[in-house]
Amino acid sequence: MAKTLILPKLNHLFISLPTPDKAFLSSLNTAIFNFIWKSKGDKVKRKIVTQDYTKGGLKMLDVHNFVSSLKCSWIKRLTLKHKPWMDIFFAINGKNVTMKMLEFGDDFIRKMIKQNNVFWQDVFQSWHQVVNMLNKQPGYIKKNINVPIWYNSCITVANKSFFINVLYQHGVKLVGDFLSANGAFLTYDNFLHMFNLPDIYVMQYNSIISAISKFLKSVFVE
Repeated sequence: MAKTLILPKLNHLFISLPTPDKAFLSSLNTAIFNFIWKSKGDKVKRKIVTQDYTKGGLKMLDVHNFVSSLKCSWIKRLTLKHKPWMDIFFAINGKNVTMKMLEFGDDFIRKMIKQNNVFWQDVFQSWHQVVNMLNKQPGYIKKNINVPIWYNSCITVANKSFFINVLYQHGVKLVGDFLSANGAFLTYDNFLHMFNLPDIYVMQYNSIISAISKFLKSVFVE
């Protein structure tokens, strides 16, 4: 009943207005679970109750995650039929920002949070949480090694994520773009040939390879 009758009544408010503070959401979450357990205390841990049936849960919604998922729905809206409100958003963030959000790493999302108003800050903060949750799932990166190379906080040079526009414009977007079919790093010449690139500094290429190498070692050591 809580999932089908109570929370849906709040959908429009959560989607359209800035996200309430954590204290309010925690209070609402507690109220819902008190309703479920008739104010007699949680009989099952909330982390378990919110799991799928196959994992022993009841697929109950956690309010924090529920609100985040509603906010993330605005990312999908940006890819649909053009609406007048999109003009302001794209004027501030650029026409290709939606594609970049999918192709760039988490530091790009942080950048988006800083340059937008309170409403869009909530949207991008929620998207950032989703990306981090996905990356922290056991074995996710090992199974999906083709993660973004640009603006990725896990792949750094001088302790900073990076972006090289000339490489991006030639289609270089993922860690796998620097690897051959057998998993070895492409040589500098093979890399230039594969992406039809003009000469770039060898030291620059080597710095990227070094950053990726450190990242891969950290992934497979964990």
